[in-house]
Amino acid sequence: MDKSTGSADQTFKTGAEELFADRYQLVEKIGSGGMGIVYKAQDVKLNESVALKFLDRPAIPGSLAYDQFIQEIKLARKISHPNVCRIFDIGDHRGQLFVSMALINGESLTALMERVGKLSSKQAIQIVRQLTDGLKAAHDQGIVHRDIKPANIMLDQLGQAILLDFGIARAYGEDGREASIMMGTPSHITPEMIEGKTISCASDIYSLGLVWYELITGERPFSGTTVELMQKHVLEVPRPPKVLNPEIPEAINRLILKMLEKNPSRRPKNASALSHELQSLEASTAVANTSDPDLRDDSSITMLLRERHRIEELLKARFRREISLLFSDIKGSTAYFEKMGDVAGRDMIRRHNDLLFPIIDRHHGNIIKTIGDAIMASFPHASDAVTAAIDMQRALYSERCTTDQSISIRIGINTGEALVEDNDLFGDMVNLAARIQSLANPDQILISRTTRDKTIEEKPELNAQQMGEVRIKGKQHRIELFQVQWTNADSTSRRWVNKTIFSGLSLGSWRIKVFLTAGCLSLVAVVPAVRHFVTQSSISFLFPQAEHSRIVARRSNLLRRLEQRGILVQDLTDLPQRLGELEAALTQGNRRTANRLLDGIEEAVERFTVDRPFIDQKLRRYNQLLSQIGNRLEEDNLFRQRQKQIMAAIANDDFSAANALLNQQFRQIASMQTTP
Repeated sequence: MDKSTGSADQTFKTGAEELFADRYQLVEKIGSGGMGIVYKAQDVKLNESVALKFLDRPAIPGSLAYDQFIQEIKLARKISHPNVCRIFDIGDHRGQLFVSMALINGESLTALMERVGKLSSKQAIQIVRQLTDGLKAAHDQGIVHRDIKPANIMLDQLGQAILLDFGIARAYGEDGREASIMMGTPSHITPEMIEGKTISCASDIYSLGLVWYELITGERPFSGTTVELMQKHVLEVPRPPKVLNPEIPEAINRLILKMLEKNPSRRPKNASALSHELQSLEASTAVANTSDPDLRDDSSITMLLRERHRIEELLKARFRREISLLFSDIKGSTAYFEKMGDVAGRDMIRRHNDLLFPIIDRHHGNIIKTIGDAIMASFPHASDAVTAAIDMQRALYSERCTTDQSISIRIGINTGEALVEDNDLFGDMVNLAARIQSLANPDQILISRTTRDKTIEEKPELNAQQMGEVRIKGKQHRIELFQVQWTNADSTSRRWVNKTIFSGLSLGSWRIKVFLTAGCLSLVAVVPAVRHFVTQSSISFLFPQAEHSRIVARRSNLLRRLEQRGILVQDLTDLPQRLGELEAALTQGNRRTANRLLDGIEEAVERFTVDRPFIDQKLRRYNQLLSQIGNRLEEDNLFRQRQKQIMAAIANDDFSAANALLNQQFRQIASMQTTP
């Protein structure tokens, strides 16, 4: 297929032969309007279908309107709610501004109204309630839609109402007023927009009132030319919807008219206030129904039970969603706070969050909450959660390799249905996700079977190894867990472990299970009514190869951290001797001694600081070397320049800089000594 169409002076081609912005394969045009053209596209980077909106008349880059628009889209990306279309990204490719967002399969509210004419009060209030919930998520973050109309509302295949185009209206005009006048649909524009007054959350309430009016009457409250419509929005009071449809309950009639007040201060001030009004309206309707004489006969209990079942189904349809939930926390944070103090601990968590939050956002995640060092984030797809977890672990690993920080996290992921309300999650799947995370070891990603199965469906290339079954408190049946591979070491450590171990071995009255976590082994032996947990060092005799590899890896990581901090082996008085003893213990196969030596070395390195006494000691060693080589480096300008810089750094108490310069001098001296 090779179709082309244009927006402004840009042509977009569909088909497999060309990628837009080196990322998107355009599949087909699915819509167009006053703001631009919408395409169905395949995001080849994420292997996911998305909607791409190309803006027809974008603001000029560098203008106030352009900057406001970019900021508005960034804010809109933070909105995560089932009744709001998720915005993934914004781009500018060769001067063409575009927005990528979730692809919704369904029909617009405009198409629905053309097909059915009008809705019943119950159907209409259900849609309005869902739109209000979505608006509340935006208003709570100070984000105003500005252009609510049937064309910007989709109904998905489950009948859920979804708001589109948050932030898009900012693309045009130098401020919110001009943008709204230029781009607001005349039939759904607000009085304050026409008069150039401040736009607020109450502006969205007015537009939503216009939509509700049309849903239950089949007509718009005002008609006429563009100029006439604007005059009527500012000056004319609409006919009560009950005049057009006598079946409308009086309470709904009053609320719609309140939403259409000319003065914004007389409307519900935001979606939260409207939500309270809707709750009161629904409650009064329920009371009216239960006072009906028909409900007082022998069948009243049956009818109430039916009504209860209907309400439960509505709640399920509105609030229950299938999501993947990720929990993570930092290894040893409590000890860190106790040792380093609250300020240092808070700074450590800030660095952790600054590193991981963008990763979660990049994988379409929504951070539900943070509690201390813990993160709780939801994802629309299991593969999003798993790839985010992999990138989180890799980012922290890279951080450890390039700095002297050693933050490690453990991650647990579960997939299932949860109740979503006010950007929070409730349900059994949430509790299970937290339990799975608590079972993980540092640097490990544990996932449930549901998450693993969903991930394989979405991205078969992601590798998850079976870990066995565990008993979780409160669960009748054992839960099967899988470990996600994110380093080559994960697969290497498994090559020599027979998978039958994980199913459990029966030895008389004993049941033994071996779990492999992040390349390390843990043994759980279960005796009738007794559980005995054996530590890694206690079972090293069972798997000497794995224990030896783990010690070597610890030693390599330690030396790498020393190098990153600018500390030479000879800088620590007895470190060369300790490393020699460690090598001897490994050669002799004495792994317990090797572990003890490593523990002591790591503790000494952790306590070590680059201060004035250390620099003075290093200078003495440096001067001794200089006296041994005589004047062989006096002619080297760079060497002499560094000597001056060392003295200046010490004079300014910049001991880290002095240490780094001394290390360069030591390396040059060593190089000269080895050169014939």
